[in-house]
Amino acid sequence: GSRVRLENRRLPLGMKRLLKELQDTLRDKEESIKEHDFDIAKQLVDHEMEVRTHITIMKQAALTNEALGLTRKEVDTVVENDVAEVIAGWTGVPVTKISDSESKRLLKMEDTLHE
Repeated sequence: GSRVRLENRRLPLGMKRLLKELQDTLRDKEESIKEHDFDIAKQLVDHEMEVRTHITIMKQAALTNEALGLTRKEVDTVVENDVAEVIAGWTGVPVTKISDSESKRLLKMEDTLHE
């Protein structure tokens, strides 16, 4: 369960940096407006828009990855694969799901070997 929660709360490093940069830019913009340095404020507004665009692009990429199944959709839900990954990590034995047809073939293997 804790593994799932940690995975879902992890923001990509690039997103964290962009959010920090946005906060810094907003703070600097407010300071320059208070000091009546409107040239710097205008540059910071331009930079703010650029950072916001990058954040939007990263969000779109994350949504696209989710739609393609490249990220978790289940938030704070432990699913079968989570348990299998933890067991595989502890034991070193890969845990994979056997398909129905493969399972039937393996059940008949003893009879096939005795023929």
